[in-house]
Parts: sequence; structure tokens; C-alpha cells
Amino acid sequence: TSGLTATGSGSATNVRLGGANPLLVNTTVDLGTIMQGDTIMHVYNFKNTGNMPLVLSNVNASCGCTTPSYSKEPVAPGERGFITVKFNSKGKEGKMNKTVTAFANTKPADNTVSFKIEVLTPKK
Repeated sequence: TSGLTATGSGSATNVRLGGANPLLVNTTVDLGTIMQGDTIMHVYNFKNTGNMPLVLSNVNASCGCTTPSYSKEPVAPGERGFITVKFNSKGKEGKMNKTVTAFANTKPADNTVSFKIEVLTPKK
């Protein structure tokens, strides 16, 4: 099948889109451990191996501590696109799982990437 194959950096899984097949972006990345108050960024890169432009219409995070950005222009077949997430750990602590949902011209339209992170608090 022709399709979109997306891979994130880190321990990401492959993603495929082809015709009426859904875009399964179930990419989970472990971002490790950071100190409370630190900010970390991760980029999920993908390549459109389909035969139609891929259009990300919107990308939303599960909470205000995570800020997404993404390829605003259509990603032509054979070209690369990205979803970048920035996590701010201010006021957070412990192990967390965060999700980001990308809406695109896919069936279904919602596609999810996620990351795990542990936020440590300074010792008093």
C-alpha cells in the first residue's frame, strides 16, 4: 500500500497511512527525567510516502503544560513534516504521560502521539 510512514526520534514506532486506512500515530517516546521547572522539547518527524498531500489542520495537547507546533503547509508526497512538543514542568512532579492529538486529512481525523516523563523535585 502507498502511505505515510512517520517515525519519531527516540523509541518511536512506525506510522502508516494509505488510502482509506487510518493514520495510526501511536508513537510513545520516553523523555526520561528532568528537574521541576525545566522545559524539554521533542520533535516527531515523519515522511509522507503517500500519493496525496498530508494536511495537519490542528494539533492539541492534553494539558496547558505541553505546547505543540507542527507543519502548517501541506506535506507533499515524498516530503517531510513534523510535530514538535514543548513540555514545561513548572509545578509538576512525578511520573507523567502526556498526549498530543494531531487532526489531519485522514480517516479517522484524529491521530495521537504521546510521551512519558518523570519530573523530580529539588531536595530540601
